[in-house]
This record gives sequence, C-alpha cells and structure tokens, in this order.
Amino acid sequence: MLRAQKITLGEVREMGVRGVLVYCSDYHCSHWTAISGDRGPDDARLSDLEPLFVCQACGAKGANVRPHFGREREARRYCRDSVEYSVTASMAAASR
Repeated sequence: MLRAQKITLGEVREMGVRGVLVYCSDYHCSHWTAISGDRGPDDARLSDLEPLFVCQACGAKGANVRPHFGREREARRYCRDSVEYSVTASMAAASR
C-alpha cells in the first residue's frame, strides 16, 4: 500500500519547528508522545520514520508522525511562568 510522502525533518526545522508528535497507529490505543526532531538527519521524511516506531503502551507497530507546532509556544509559556514564580517568591521573601 502506497503512503503519501510527508515533509522532511530539515523542512520541519526550516519552519522553526523543533519537535514532532508521534501518535500510535492503533486508533483504539490513542497513545501519543512529543519528541525532539533535532537529532534526525535533514533528509529523513516523516513518512519514512513512521514504520520504525513501536507503541510503548500497546505494542502496535507504526505511528503517525507530525510536526509539533505548539512546542515552542509551550516552552515560552513554561519560561514565562517560571520567571513569574521566581519573582513572586523573591517578593515574598523580601517582605519577611
């Protein structure tokens, strides 16, 4: 069965996206994870990587791999929340 060819990791990185989402191929399982896309070669197609994954939850072979467009936004939110926490903690310590 022929699959559509997806973009390469290099093209994903050119868009400024650093991670990929990996979804289990078994729709009953619905397990997914987010991983870094930094380690793979630029010419590796997401569609070529899909058959290499094995779900750690159910053992199904194959996956659906997509760019993780929200990863950078989540990282910025985490950094902002950490700064707000440290500023609040510093203010509380200073008022004692």
